[in-house]
Amino acid sequence: MANSTDKRYRSRRKRSRGKAYTVVAAVIIIAAAVLAVTVFFRVSSINVHGGERYSAEEISRASGIKKGGSLVLADTDAAARAVYDAFPYIQSVRVQRHIPGQVEITVVESEESAVAELAGAYWMVGTNGRVLSQASRQDKDNYISLVGLDIASAREGEHLEFADEEITTLQEVSGLLAALYDNGMSNMVYAADFTDSRDIILQFRDKYTVLFGAPEDMDYKVRYIIEIIEYLEEIDEMRPGTIDLSGGSEAHFIPDKNQ
Repeated sequence: MANSTDKRYRSRRKRSRGKAYTVVAAVIIIAAAVLAVTVFFRVSSINVHGGERYSAEEISRASGIKKGGSLVLADTDAAARAVYDAFPYIQSVRVQRHIPGQVEITVVESEESAVAELAGAYWMVGTNGRVLSQASRQDKDNYISLVGLDIASAREGEHLEFADEEITTLQEVSGLLAALYDNGMSNMVYAADFTDSRDIILQFRDKYTVLFGAPEDMDYKVRYIIEIIEYLEEIDEMRPGTIDLSGGSEAHFIPDKNQ
């Protein structure tokens, strides 16, 4: 009886030791794999694409990723945020790792789209509503002049802030600027009046006043404006006037009375 008990005890001890050895071996294998990955996969090159205003060296340095560092441990999200925060004219950043040792940084630069005024100072604004740089009074003649905005803050590298976000939001301003730029209309508009944010007014150079209406379906509305202007040209309607889109689905052209 005693011999039987001893045999069972020794058997259990062998199984326990076997499990322990298995766990230890697994830990050693995992540690070795992690060590191999972190030691052998080192950053050998950092390639930057898309930047023109800033040099590849500036962007690479701002990312915080260094050659010789661990490729696996490189924080690509933090690197992208660091690049974005460092350069006002960068609109988006993507940082990717490529085995065995390459880091790829792709940036999209902001387009100068509009000029905003605050306390007598002028600021260049990108299509995403981010303040790019200080501007001059003359820049208002070359870019869209943002009118009727109650701007609370305009600081280089940050988005415009408004005194009352319930009246005008960054999404409305940037949405309109992006829709105009994406449809090739930015250079045709010299003023966007947000005095009544539910009834935006666009002034097309020397010819049309557009009652844009509420900041909704903006890309559709901009494309609709293009179609209206093309139609007016087709029928040889050369008079300046007002294009009324404020009603929503239908548009009306009202020629100036003194033309």
